Amino acid sequence: MDTATIEKIRHHLGIILGHEAGCLPEAIGYLDECKDQAEGHLAHYLKNRSYEKAWIFLQGDKPESGICGR
Repeated sequence: MDTATIEKIRHHLGIILGHEAGCLPEAIGYLDECKDQAEGHLAHYLKNRSYEKAWIFLQGDKPESGICGR
């Protein structure tokens, strides 16, 4: 996944999490389109709509494990 796409994902996550202004339904739709292109942890977070974890992951931090991590 290229840098521009990662930045767009970050932007749309920011809208969903209230860090940026924008259209919530469009942001969710965009992330739903990207989930099959993503890989690894990011793909897992997007497929499960764990948007906060995806945001933390893209900030370079490690999200806390949830039910899937046990």
